[in-house]
Order: sequence, then C-alpha cells, then structure tokens
Amino acid sequence: MMWKITATFLLLFLSYFVNLSKAAEIFYIEPYEIFPESEVTVKGSNFSKDTVVIFGDKTFKPFSVTENQIKFIVPSNTEPATYRLILKDKEGSTLPISMIVARKEVVFTGYTPDIFDLCSSSRELIVTGKNLNEIKKVKLNGKDINFSAVNSSLSLTVPEEAISNKSAFINIYFYAQKDKIVQLINVPINHKPVIEDIKNISSDFNMATYRITGKNFVSGLSLFVNNQVITEYNDINAQQNTVFLQRGSQKNSALASPLLDRMQFNSCNEILYLRYPTTPDEKRLDIYIENPTGERSNTFTIFIP
Repeated sequence: MMWKITATFLLLFLSYFVNLSKAAEIFYIEPYEIFPESEVTVKGSNFSKDTVVIFGDKTFKPFSVTENQIKFIVPSNTEPATYRLILKDKEGSTLPISMIVARKEVVFTGYTPDIFDLCSSSRELIVTGKNLNEIKKVKLNGKDINFSAVNSSLSLTVPEEAISNKSAFINIYFYAQKDKIVQLINVPINHKPVIEDIKNISSDFNMATYRITGKNFVSGLSLFVNNQVITEYNDINAQQNTVFLQRGSQKNSALASPLLDRMQFNSCNEILYLRYPTTPDEKRLDIYIENPTGERSNTFTIFIP
C-alpha cells in the first residue's frame, strides 16, 4: 500500500516539473525606454500562439509570436507611469516585470504665420514640431483655447479680439501636463497701415470720390492729402448731398468755396475719400494714413486728369 502512495506522489511531482518546464519565461525586454505606440520585443522561452500580453490593466494579443520571442505595441492611450508586464497562456503566467512608460519630449520647430496683421483674413496659427499630440492645454493671452494636434502639427484659431490695435504680441503658452509649460511663443501684431491702391469711383463736375484700399486701417485714423489732414465723416453719401446743395447755392463760385474734403472709414481694408472742390492747380495728390497709435503708412501718389 505504501509503495502505491509513494508512486502517486512521485507522478504528481514529476508532472509538476514537466508543466513548469512548459511555462513561459522572460529573459529580457527591449527597448529599455518605451513610449505610447512603442514596439516592444520580449526575449524568452516557451511562448505560444495562445500567449497574450497583460500590460497594466490592458490585455491584448501580440502582433508577432515565436517560441523564443514576442513583439507587441504599447497602446497609444497609455499614460506615462510604471506598469506590470505579464505574459500568459494556458500553461500559466510569467512573473510580472515592471516597465516604465516615459513621456515623449515635445519639440517645436516653427509656426506660421510669423506675424499677424490687424486685418489678417485668416486667424489660424499652425505650429510644427514633434510629439505635439503630447500637448494637453494651450493658453492664449491667459485664457484656455481650443486646439487640435497630431504628432507633427498643432493648429488653433486666434480670437478676433486678441488681434487689436492695443496689443504688440499674442502670448501663447503650451502645456504638456496640467501645469507644466513646455513652450511660450509671442506672435507679433503688425499695426502699420499700408495703402495698396486708390481708385476714382465717381466724379461729378468738380467733385470726386476715391476708394482707398489696403490693410491695417483702424477707426480714428487720420488721412493726409498733400500734408493736409482730412476730416472724418460718418456718412459720405450725406456729405455728397450737402456738397451738391452748397454748389447749387454758390453756382459758379464753387471753386472759391472753402475746402470740403471728407473721409469715411469703412473697414480695416477700405476708406472713402471725397474731394471737393477739385482745383486745376493740384494735379498731384500725395496721400498717406496715420493710425491713432502713431504708425504711418506709405505715401501713395495719384494724378488728377
């Protein structure tokens, strides 16, 4: 009876070691430093097609398995931290191995545009670099702002109020963590007005209306014609009617009347200039603009036929 019990225990003992020899083992792992979406290679023994990867609280199949090697991808949504790695199959599980998932370094290489005009038609800012999808928060002039990012680029739309004639720069802070600033950029704002074109849009006897187009015109600007400042008028059409009435009452003495030139600010890109009366001795008009903050435009010259 005793020899039967002994034989039974011996068989169980041998069976245990036979099964143990089939259990998977981990010899080493590479690379040492890993990130989300990193490819990891595990060297060991007794891996099988049934082996699964347990990485923290995630369980998934490796994309490559041989008896001595397993390869898998660290899940893309893995946060930087220390995780336990276990390989498991029907024969059992390996001992847990600690693995550290590091945070990718955010690298900025540039941004466009490198300057905003007051009249910028597009207010989109594109930042280029590496690992920009690690950016968690962006603040513009101290306020949180929405953005979208992939690995190599980040885009955001600058609010209209951030581009004002009172600001010299747009301050943008980028955070890789909740309170860790990884980059600050100051995008300058161009206040200098530019006259691009002046066209005569209507003429009547000795009165003419000109459309001045360009950029960075602001309300409250001063228009200078031959170094003479022109009075701003809110409704140039009403002014034209007034001029007609005055000319009618003065009849042929219109040329002797006081200068009644008027200017109307329409938008960041357009001003109307009403010239009355036109005089035969002034054929050349040198026109420039000065914003309230003191920036002066180029001088644009037109000749009156």
